[in-house]
Amino acid sequence: MASIAKHYANLVQTKVTIAAASTQIVAKNPNRRYLLIQNISDETIYIGIGTAAVTETGMQIPKVGTNEISDAEFNFGKSNLHNKAVYGICASGSKTVLVLEA
Repeated sequence: MASIAKHYANLVQTKVTIAAASTQIVAKNPNRRYLLIQNISDETIYIGIGTAAVTETGMQIPKVGTNEISDAEFNFGKSNLHNKAVYGICASGSKTVLVLEA
């Protein structure tokens, strides 16, 4: 995180508990420069960008312990940054994601 923090002076870290219903992870932010959502739970999190998240649909962040990357990163360097709200959902609810936003 130190290398990310030196590039983004206003980096904010939060924890969000994802429910079994679509849950807002971050609000729309026209000034967003960076966004990282890391799944630290034992269950796959599905996300919706600018729309409600739906289980088994769209982008997913795998559970911890898989061989896959368990985060979603959006920034100018990857040319995938957006300013829309992001929502998450999981099958059983009460799962946590860590969020870094600048």
